[in-house]
Amino acid sequence: MGIIVAYFFISGIYLWILIGVLEYFGIFNKFTMRIISSISFLFVVAGFFMPVFSNQSGFNLTKLLHDIDIYNLKSISITLYAFFIISLLGSLLFIVIINKNLSICFDWIPIIIDIGCFVYLKDLFSFSDLLSFSGDIADKNLQIGGYFIIIGLLHSLISLIIASIFQISENIRGFNKFTMRVMSSISLLFIAIGFFMPIAVNQSGFDLAKLLRDIETYNLNSISISLYILFIISLLGSLLFIPIIMNKKLSIFFDWIPIIVNISCLIYMLIFFNILKKDILFSFSENIVSLNLQIGGCFMIIGFLYSIISIGIASIFQSFESRNAARSS
Repeated sequence: MGIIVAYFFISGIYLWILIGVLEYFGIFNKFTMRIISSISFLFVVAGFFMPVFSNQSGFNLTKLLHDIDIYNLKSISITLYAFFIISLLGSLLFIVIINKNLSICFDWIPIIIDIGCFVYLKDLFSFSDLLSFSGDIADKNLQIGGYFIIIGLLHSLISLIIASIFQISENIRGFNKFTMRVMSSISLLFIAIGFFMPIAVNQSGFDLAKLLRDIETYNLNSISISLYILFIISLLGSLLFIPIIMNKKLSIFFDWIPIIVNISCLIYMLIFFNILKKDILFSFSENIVSLNLQIGGCFMIIGFLYSIISIGIASIFQSFESRNAARSS
């Protein structure tokens, strides 16, 4: 979990730097992001020629899967080949985009197909079964080829989402910085509301904070405090829409403060909650018997993601407005 959080954190920093560089050179627009989205498929293609896991390339894995007839894995082998071919074709889209007025809908076709293939592979690819029938697969840890594939797919998806935001802003009235800032602020209410609902083990956010505070053996008071901070900051952040609606000249920087604080709290808690992997907490609290996420946790995740996406879109509009103002002056 810590690796995943670190990956997304680094990806966010990289995306922020990329947008800054494109903005500096005055090429941060729909056209550029569509080109980047298409070229990003080359990472997926390159990943197939590298070790994905167990020192096997993507093509070697498809052959191994094809040969394991007992589990009828030929469909997965075909899906891997489709994943490669669609990514290769997607990487060539930039040629058409440069020379033709191609609808952005065509850019989404390889993305949607690849995501479908990825989900299909995730559901059906049983590593434990393969280990019993193929001596060539002895380790399921992801290697550089697998990371290339994931990075390429995510980079292409994020770039195309940004390009689509530009497209939507050109066609729909009301889809602007003001609207997205208000939506980002109000979305934080979902996090605050989630605290009053069962998050896990039929415990609300406040109940969990109290339970963690009482487990003094493992010094989890800091996580309890982080939960309270998460609630207070989310509640205060949800009130930011008031000065925004009242047309106060509030910098968009203030919108990012509750987001950044919440991200910091979540990263901190995820790192320290690795202790749960060993079920250590179960020995100290009879109230904690399961870690399945409940409706309150889902509310918090939805609010958190919706707020990040909304303020990210608002920041893109802010950057776009600044560039236009600089050009007009």
